[in-house]
Amino acid sequence: LNVNAIAKGYVVDKALDAVRIPGVMAALVDIGGEIACFGQDQPGKDWVIGVQDPFSEDNDNPLSQSPFCLIKVSNMGVATSGDYRRYIELEGHKLSHIIDPRTGLPANKLPSVTIISPKAVDADALATAVSVLGIEDGLALVESIPDTEALLIAGTREKPQEYFSSGFNKYKIGKM
Repeated sequence: LNVNAIAKGYVVDKALDAVRIPGVMAALVDIGGEIACFGQDQPGKDWVIGVQDPFSEDNDNPLSQSPFCLIKVSNMGVATSGDYRRYIELEGHKLSHIIDPRTGLPANKLPSVTIISPKAVDADALATAVSVLGIEDGLALVESIPDTEALLIAGTREKPQEYFSSGFNKYKIGKM
């Protein structure tokens, strides 16, 4: 057991705080999929971030560039949790590294959960929590938190399913 559900988000927020000095108009910090940004990439243009496709065949490559969709953000944190990069394989089945504390078993309800929130630490914690809660309860939790949105990806490579919180579309650019 470790604090990975919030550690990278916390570090990303602290790194972003460190570059908020006079004269710096904008910055984006990304540590392993946890992202925080302020300002815009270019004047009038928000930062564009690719949400990894959890069903891509090249997910074992840490430099994989296969986005499921693109989002645009400014002054927000973004975090994704899922079972497509960190997992164990047992008898031909992938098992998530995220453990459901209620059962002690891997949380295999959602291959990918992306959260957009004002702070990366909150997005990081929520992405893990929603991975455990599943679609219905996870979306209900996200909807109860102001200024927070979610993209949940379920299904299979052959038939992916996407679920959004009510305000997610304002961040979504398109599907790849």
